[in-house]
Amino acid sequence: MLASRTCNRLLDSSMSNWSQDATQIAERDFTAQPAAEPVAPCPKQKVWVGIELVDMVGAPVPGELWQILQAGLVVAEGMLDSEGKAALREVENLPYSVRFPNLDLEAWEPAG
Repeated sequence: MLASRTCNRLLDSSMSNWSQDATQIAERDFTAQPAAEPVAPCPKQKVWVGIELVDMVGAPVPGELWQILQAGLVVAEGMLDSEGKAALREVENLPYSVRFPNLDLEAWEPAG
């Protein structure tokens, strides 16, 4: 049985002062202020996805075709490198799944 590991991280890590900023905003009195114009929605954040495929003893499985699916559609695909890994930037921050279309479903499982 092969195991696949995935991870994702937000590309924008500029929220280091978020807690302090939120506290300052929460302490303001907004009741005396006039209504503002509607706020435009925030742009969607992107994440990066890392994929790693290893065999039962933890050795990398290079050259395997991988695909990333969102809403049932393939949004990216490629081949694992010589270390059995792949990384993809700029993936929409939506639920996704990873599959290896050339492997039987019973041949691999997500690493826990």
